Amino acid sequence: MNNRIILPMDNMPWLASLELMKYTQGKVWGYKIRRQIFEKGIDFLKIAKAYGNIMVDLKFYDIPSAMTEAIKFFELADIITVHCNAMYIPQDNGIDKLSTKLAGVTILTSMNDGDVNMIYRNSIKNQIDLFASFAEHHDYGYIVCSAADLVDLKNTGIKKICPGIRPSWYQDKNDDQNRTMTPVEAVKAGADLLVIGRPILKAKDIIKALDMTNHEMLKLEMKLKGLL
Repeated sequence: MNNRIILPMDNMPWLASLELMKYTQGKVWGYKIRRQIFEKGIDFLKIAKAYGNIMVDLKFYDIPSAMTEAIKFFELADIITVHCNAMYIPQDNGIDKLSTKLAGVTILTSMNDGDVNMIYRNSIKNQIDLFASFAEHHDYGYIVCSAADLVDLKNTGIKKICPGIRPSWYQDKNDDQNRTMTPVEAVKAGADLLVIGRPILKAKDIIKALDMTNHEMLKLEMKLKGLL
């Protein structure tokens, strides 16, 4: 995979998002959107597709009929997030062909063991394993999990999207992500796509930040292929 970075533009106004996509086109795998849909409507998705892959991150959680309606509405997207906890089965709801666009959200990276135990009466490790097994069994294309949880998912064939990624050059650790990892660590552990927000979006030079981050991963991939 030549590029693994997903830029999260969740809280960015749609006009600013459009400018960012024009500026970073070709430097990332794609873009994660949310607020733009509320502001501009479905038309923003159609516009955004011209600049790269699009992940619609609305994390659907509802009864099956409502989720089916929502997923079909956003079928132009490359990835659509749904909560694994909703136990949504595409095959039971007539959208088998869209199942590979679904990314099952496991445990939010802002949550810790205490939070998970309170909600699920389970450990993070066991609960994520249950969610991953469900998503893979029902032909989801992806799961969303912390890179710190990848060590327990080595036997899971489903692709993994990891938020909370912090490049080695990034210094500001004062944010709400409790379980983070560097891009190189995450890829070594089995991550396929990396959601990297603050380190890049708050950088003085976004392109330089992207180039440094991509370089970290390129060196790793060349090393794994025996080219370094």
